[in-house]
Amino acid sequence: MKRTAGWLLAGTLAVSGCAVITGPGGRLPDDQGFDPVVVRTPRPTLPNVFVMNGYLVVDQEPIRLWRRDYEVDKDKRTETVKIAWALDAKSDVQWPDPGVAITFEPKLDRPCEVRGARRKVLVCTLPYRSKASYKYTLRVLDEKIKPLDPNIVNME
Repeated sequence: MKRTAGWLLAGTLAVSGCAVITGPGGRLPDDQGFDPVVVRTPRPTLPNVFVMNGYLVVDQEPIRLWRRDYEVDKDKRTETVKIAWALDAKSDVQWPDPGVAITFEPKLDRPCEVRGARRKVLVCTLPYRSKASYKYTLRVLDEKIKPLDPNIVNME
């Protein structure tokens, strides 16, 4: 019994010695930066959309796309990328129909779609164009929440 208790104590001390205490936003104390275990690396094809104080906020602004983000289409003649904007799963906020949820400038040839029973994911397919830049507007069903006009930029 004493041996088991000793192993449990040693295991607890070993695990607790590895703990890193992080503050809000995954920040480390004493201005050491952020904890990459807590903060996710931005993924340009999977942006998250938050509602803060009546405004939409995208966790990546602008969304920066690289050539490696694109895939060759089935027709083998074009390259495209799918971007899926996600709303907070625990919120009541939902995407409206795709034509209202998102508009692009310049306009896209391909339609977007809203996915999921709770209408939390908005997916659009963009064609590859070297150094292209798109202005887009996001809207949710709640009219009290102001639209957002961020950008998408092809870096190469």
